[in-house]
Amino acid sequence: RPFGLKGVKVSGIDLRQCVPVGRYGACGDRVKKKKAVAGCTAMGGRLVSLKTNAERQYVEKNIWKFGAPFWVALTDTKEEGKWVWADGDALAHEPWARGEPNDHGGGEDCAAANWRGSKGWNDLPCGAKAAFLCEFGPQDGEQTTAVPTDRSPVAQETRSTRRRVRH
Repeated sequence: RPFGLKGVKVSGIDLRQCVPVGRYGACGDRVKKKKAVAGCTAMGGRLVSLKTNAERQYVEKNIWKFGAPFWVALTDTKEEGKWVWADGDALAHEPWARGEPNDHGGGEDCAAANWRGSKGWNDLPCGAKAAFLCEFGPQDGEQTTAVPTDRSPVAQETRSTRRRVRH
């Protein structure tokens, strides 16, 4: 059972192989990006968006050791060269491996991190196969300390990373 969840299945992915790492789930099955999105959704998460250098560095430190390139929720399908996250936010840092993104041969519209074991990213055709990384819990300023389990259908422990001003 992935992360202790019962009955979670996606055709063509062995979700039992996904490993929880903090608020993330690293899934080693190499699948097309569309299937990766379905796998994350089935587990109650979403394909990872590494929007800040801090988040990217956490993943580099704790997940890069898996060694395989993995899908992130970044694409330039709507406009070539304009990389945006699944929620429409623009890419705000430069995570690319040397010489990337290059749209090699045309049609490289999806992004994979950990390219060839480096900390750099590569653009690939969305129909290529890569491992994938899911994230769980709230977005935009909140972090969860755990991924869902049978005992906690949604990640219960959250903390805001924004400072609240008291009046």
